[in-house]
Amino acid sequence: MLRSVFSDRNEVVQELEQSLFDSLPVESTQKIMLQITSIIENWIKCEEGLKKIRAIEAYLELEKHKELVREIRVCYSAKSYKNGWNTESDIDKSRVVWPIPVLGDPDLPEIFPQYPAEKFITKETPIGSAGSCFASEIAKWLSGKDYNYIVTETDGDSLGENCSGVASALWGLMYNISSFRMLVEKSLLGREVPKIFWSIRKNDQKVILDPFREDISFFSQEAFEEDYYRHRKAAKEALTKAKVFILTFGMNEVWYLKNTDIPFSRCPWRISSSLVEKKVLTLEENLQELEKCVQYGSSSIQI
Repeated sequence: MLRSVFSDRNEVVQELEQSLFDSLPVESTQKIMLQITSIIENWIKCEEGLKKIRAIEAYLELEKHKELVREIRVCYSAKSYKNGWNTESDIDKSRVVWPIPVLGDPDLPEIFPQYPAEKFITKETPIGSAGSCFASEIAKWLSGKDYNYIVTETDGDSLGENCSGVASALWGLMYNISSFRMLVEKSLLGREVPKIFWSIRKNDQKVILDPFREDISFFSQEAFEEDYYRHRKAAKEALTKAKVFILTFGMNEVWYLKNTDIPFSRCPWRISSSLVEKKVLTLEENLQELEKCVQYGSSSIQI
């Protein structure tokens, strides 16, 4: 949580982590934020020199984060996603989503997070998914229960573990929102991604790996190149067919091709470090990436 607020200022984050650890247990996120504010204000008051400057910078980042959260809450409270945010609904919304600015923010330990679902997916609804292994498990469950899970690409020349029924197309596992944003730009906008690959030996055979598609591999460079545009077409078909699209991401750490906004699928351990740079995305940057996906995405998908 701290790293999503304070970007890459490791010393500030480490000191805050230690200060918070010393005061455990903390009952709620709201109380954690109050403690962080108090700690930083004390640093500003008591410290001198470089540490005071760092404390002031951290305070400004914290205030920016708080303002962003306030804007998000106002945005959500101004909309009515069916009954989810409708203040006239009889649904106990504290069990559905938290925080809720129009109802106040009770501490999470006081909430029993269960409520009868408002069903909007039927067996006929076209569904797609992308993201971490959790998205793969959702895909397996939906396919196994005879839901209309969209699959537009099967294994073919790929040796990847991400076979049909585990994802809508062979785009591989994704761990951050930047990877999905890149997929959307590549598939729907026709953006070109460099044809970079590395090779390993697997069962005494040379295998080509795509650094932008996790666990997707090929028998040869020719197969890799032949698949390039075929996959892009299949991915576009999956993204445009789906009426419901499930995303699961578990990281805000992103590894980019240096001096670009093109993310690798994860830390690219076979590519020269001179071609790679790491970034930890803030909450605001994650939201910006998500907004791009919505902006570029299919008009048939309801957010």
